[in-house]
Formats: sequence, C-alpha cells, structure tokens
Amino acid sequence: MKTFTCKNDATHTKTEAIDATGHDHEAVVTAPTCEAAGYTTYTCACGDTYTADEVDALGHDWDEGEVTTEPTCEDEGVKTFTCKNDAAHTKTEAIDATGHAYGNCTKLNDEQHQKVCANDENHVLTEDHDWNGTVTTEPTYATAGEKTYTCAENCGVASYTEPVAKLPFVIINRFGTAAEAQAALENGTYEKADGTSGTWYEFAAVVNGVETTVKVDSASITGSGTMDKRVPLYNSALYSVYTTGGEDYYTFTDTVEQSASYQTASTKCGFRYDGENEQGIPELTAGITNGGSKVTYKLADDVIIVRALDQHTVTVLSLADMEAYNEDADDHLWVYKMNSDDLIDFVIIQKKSEDRCPGEAHTWPATGTVTTQPTYTSEGVRTYTCSACGATKTETVAKAKAVALFVPPHASGASASIKANPNTTEYNGETYYQYPAMVDGEAKMIWVAETSIWSDKTADTLGVTGSWIMWFTNYTADGEYYTVSSQAADSTFVYSGFGSTSAGQKYDATTKQIQFGQDSYSGKKTFTLDDSAVIVRFGGGTGSKTTAYTPETLPADANNPDYVRAYNFGGDDTVDVIVLYGR
Repeated sequence: MKTFTCKNDATHTKTEAIDATGHDHEAVVTAPTCEAAGYTTYTCACGDTYTADEVDALGHDWDEGEVTTEPTCEDEGVKTFTCKNDAAHTKTEAIDATGHAYGNCTKLNDEQHQKVCANDENHVLTEDHDWNGTVTTEPTYATAGEKTYTCAENCGVASYTEPVAKLPFVIINRFGTAAEAQAALENGTYEKADGTSGTWYEFAAVVNGVETTVKVDSASITGSGTMDKRVPLYNSALYSVYTTGGEDYYTFTDTVEQSASYQTASTKCGFRYDGENEQGIPELTAGITNGGSKVTYKLADDVIIVRALDQHTVTVLSLADMEAYNEDADDHLWVYKMNSDDLIDFVIIQKKSEDRCPGEAHTWPATGTVTTQPTYTSEGVRTYTCSACGATKTETVAKAKAVALFVPPHASGASASIKANPNTTEYNGETYYQYPAMVDGEAKMIWVAETSIWSDKTADTLGVTGSWIMWFTNYTADGEYYTVSSQAADSTFVYSGFGSTSAGQKYDATTKQIQFGQDSYSGKKTFTLDDSAVIVRFGGGTGSKTTAYTPETLPADANNPDYVRAYNFGGDDTVDVIVLYGR
C-alpha cells in the first residue's frame, strides 16, 4: 500500500495499492521408496509451502530367494527373499515337505511287510500284506475252482490259495406244456426287487445237487427266451444263468453252456447202466431201444444224476441207485459234459413219452413241419411233434399244383399278338385273357392276367414261339383268375418235338413205354411213363379242345403228328408230365 500526504495540509492523505511481488518457492524432492510414493515440496521465504509432482512407489524387487530352512519328509522348509531396492525388506515362502520315498518292500512276517524311506532311513513303514487274488483254475458246474493270492507289493511272502465254488446250476422239471405245468403247481404272488408284483409257480428241482423246490417267476415259464424256448424235449433242463428275488423266487434267463450233450428222442430212447469198466470208471450206454444208435459214456466221480418224474418229483440218484438200471431201461436221458475231458458231469433221466402223455393228451403244434416235400406227381408228408413228450404223428401233403397252358399262335418276340385272343375280361382292375388249360389234371378254360403274358416270365422268355404250350408251377389263383410266374423249378425238360419228324408219340400201354418222335427221326427218344403221369392234349387250330389222359387211357396213336413237350420230376428215368398240341 502507498500513502500520499498533502503538502498544503499534512492532515490530508491518500493511499494507493502496490502490486504483490509473488512467491519465490524453493523445491525440495523426496525420492520414492519400495512402499512410499515420491513427491516435491515447494517453500517460499514468506512461509508459504505445498507439495506436488507425486511419483509412484517403486515396489519390491525380490531376488531369487535362498533356502533358509531345508524341508524334511514330514515338515515344510523355508525360502527367504530379499528386496533389491531395500535389503531391510524380506519375505518368506513355505517349501513342501519332501514326503517319504519308500523303497522295495521286504517281508517282515506272514502278516506284514516293511519299507525304508530313501530320504530318511529312520523312517520305516510297516503294512499288512496287500493280497491280490486271481482265479488260476476256473470252476465248472461239476468241480470247484481255485483262486491264488499273492502280495501286490511283491515282498516275497508265500502265496496261498482258496477254493472257488462250483458254478451254480438248477435242474428243473416242467413236465408238459406251460399251461399244464401252471395248472398242476402251487402258485402265488410276490413283490419283486423293482417293487412290481410277480406270480410264482413252485417246481420240484435240484439246486447245486440238493433236492428242493423252487418258486419260478411266471415270466420264465412262457414266452420268448423262457422255458418254452429253453427247455429241451421232454421238458427237463439244466439252468445256470438265473436271478433270485428274495430267497426262493427264480427267474431263469439261459440254459447251461455245456461243451457236449446227448438227448434221447423217440427213435433213440433208453439207456443201461453198465457199472465200472476195467479202469474203474462208471459207464452207461444210451440209445438202446427203438433202433437207436448206441453211445457209451464215462461218468465223472462226482457226477450228478437226477431222475425227473413230474412237476412234484425230482430225485438225486447215487451210483449205487443206478444199479437198478443195469438192464435196458426205456426212460429218456440227457447227459452233459462240462469239462475238456471225456467224462459226463450231469445225467438227467426222465419218464418215457407214453407215461407222460396218456391217451389223447398230446400237445401238438398248430402247424407241423414238412418232412417230405410234395412233387407234381407224388404227395408229401407233414410231421407233428408233441411238445410235452416228443411223440410224432404225420399227415399227407397234397401234390404240388401245376398249370399246363395253351398259348395261341404268335411270332417269336411279338408279345402283342398273344393278346389276339378275343375273350377278355376285367377283374380287380386288371385285364385277363382266356386260355384253354390243364389244372392238376382237369381240363378247363382259365383267365390269365395280362401281366403274366409279357412280364419277366412271359411266353417269349420261356422260349415259346409259334403255337406252343407252357407248363407252369408257380402261380396264384383267385377262383378261375390266374397269375402265372414261372415254370416248374424242380422239373427237367426231357423232350420237345415240334418238327415234321420230331413231333408225335407212340405209346405201348402194356410196357408203359412211350416213344417221342417219328420212327424215321434220328433223335427220337423212348421213356417209361410214370404210373401217376399227367397228360394233357390241346386241340389243333384255336386250341379250344382240351383233353386229359392217364397212362391207362392214353391212346397208342402210333406216330401221330402232335407236337409234344415232356417233363421229368424227381430225378428218375420216368416221364411225369406230357403236354401235347394237336396239329
């Protein structure tokens, strides 16, 4: 501030402001450390001061560290790190204990072994042997196996063995059909492991060689994969794969897998117990009745022998009991061999079939099996086998049906001309053409589907040219409406005569010898006519007249001009089918 005084009157004054001179600060720098930031302090002579220009702390710069306490097997070690910026600053880290490094195992006694630590020999580990068991002899259904135990640490202790139980098996006798068995047995319901309800039927059985009864779930008695499929003829079976519900409820899933077996049937029934042979091995002979093939079997020392009578009676027999069978017995028999030797381990004896299905009580299948195929000249045989006892019955199978068909004149390959026959009709949306034919020895007019005439199996592809006839065996028929598809699969075409000299036939009814071809024809052939031969003659021209003959009614017609086709069935030297076309 500046003050002015009046020269005339000193009491009069005035003031004016003078600009401030400003601070003149002096800077003092404080350097950063590991943990504190750096900065600058500014101080003016007037006493004014402030800080500015802050710099971040340097942070620690640790060295590689030094192990200051070594770790041991069980205790941690210590590693110390020093800051390169300030040696007064240090930190430490733990080092994991090394753990024990136990070496080879050595036996201490029969119960224990020990190991010494490679890091500190004062550390010794004592353990019980670690037994590892391996089946060294597999069990069978007749013999126990063996399991060998060795110490997994290979300490040198001696190994030891334990027996492995024989494989489980159940011999059960259903006796008759599933329905018959269920009707004759005690039954009830039980709760399965999954909480659902099951129905059981109680059977007599042998379980691991002991006579007992078992309650079998109904699911094992009928249906696919059950007794219906698993039980052999006469209904005794040896089971090995099963589950149980509680203590007594069995569900069978498979029969035993045996390496060999023998099952008698109606044509090879019966057996005889022969006693011990010269080597002291008991034997029995199977298949001694009804003309069967005899087979002698050697029995194992611990053979299991069972006789099954019905659902309620299954008995275990000893070799002494078998003496009762030292004469021919006509019971049925199964034998099972479970091991690689030639000894039988299981024998199942069951009552013969006539005891099992008295009177008319047989259970026949709905459809039998064709055991002799029918031909176009002979009947076949269908055989039915009783599912309960194996008895059989047969019935005749009709001769195979066939159609001899006259084809109107047409040029080879000109299929359209076949349709020139004026008689047509519509049936089920398809056009049919009418032809004279011989159907299983009966002359008739039949309707033939248009698709049969020029499809893959047409008159052309079967070699028919001009005015020919065809012999068909594969066809379907709906009344008089036929769809033919091919010639006889098992026929042999033995003669075809359509020339001026190759045509015609001459027949001797006394000797049943028939000559095809004219006497002057060098290629003529003579055959024996089969007693049941089928002969058909189509009239000339339009072929409207059709005549059937038998070996007894066929005219001699020496060197007649008819065209001829002859067929053989069954592979013999006779002629079974003759188709003639009158010229």
